[in-house]
Amino acid sequence: HAWHLEVHSDLGLGTEFRLRLPLDLALSQALICVAKGSPYALAVDRVERVTQLEPGQRTTLAGRPGLRLGETTIPLLTLRDLLPGDAATAPSEGPTPLVLLRTRRGLLALAPDLILGQRDVAFRPLDPFLAELELVQSSCVLADGSVALQLDPLALARQAVARRATGRRAPRPRKVRVLVVDDSEITREVMAQVVESIGYQAIQARDGVDALERLSEAKPALVLSDLEMPRMGGRELTRQIRARPG
Repeated sequence: HAWHLEVHSDLGLGTEFRLRLPLDLALSQALICVAKGSPYALAVDRVERVTQLEPGQRTTLAGRPGLRLGETTIPLLTLRDLLPGDAATAPSEGPTPLVLLRTRRGLLALAPDLILGQRDVAFRPLDPFLAELELVQSSCVLADGSVALQLDPLALARQAVARRATGRRAPRPRKVRVLVVDDSEITREVMAQVVESIGYQAIQARDGVDALERLSEAKPALVLSDLEMPRMGGRELTRQIRARPG
């Protein structure tokens, strides 16, 4: 993993320099954000869109912050709330910047204090004393010499699901089944946690087609469904359920 420099010189012809760099120093594109005065990096290939929080978009998802995108609601995480330490610096006034991130578990929204823009960086493995940081997967050095930690989108997705809703569990003689239907794994798990926190049994389906297959075997008392999903959305699912005998 060390740098390697080769110099070849031919009299009367010139000199050739060959610099070999380790693979982990290859340049990547990163979106640089700021929270609590420190820079953080997000791999550009995980960024769906950079935008601002518009009036009326802020909502709740199972009692936790959410972002309304058309007829879909996704988890909304505020970066400074996920970081250790106190809020020594307040976020600047004005529109709230947003980064929409694609993860293997679905789409989520991340709100930093500031977005500096896109940079070419070389991500490096974390030093051993930083390896236990839950949300971080690597680091990079910016042009001004400051170090930016690269955030792990999958770890952010786990944070969105791990924030369980609190509530008083009502005693029930038996588990009432609720079918939760959503193509976003993050949203689906959050809703399932809320359902289970109040004493019901949550059954999950990834879209309307999957939900119809589970109806016969699970026989849920209630169906909670997203509207926009691949293969079959919530409206068509509702029509299909109403058309079923019994």
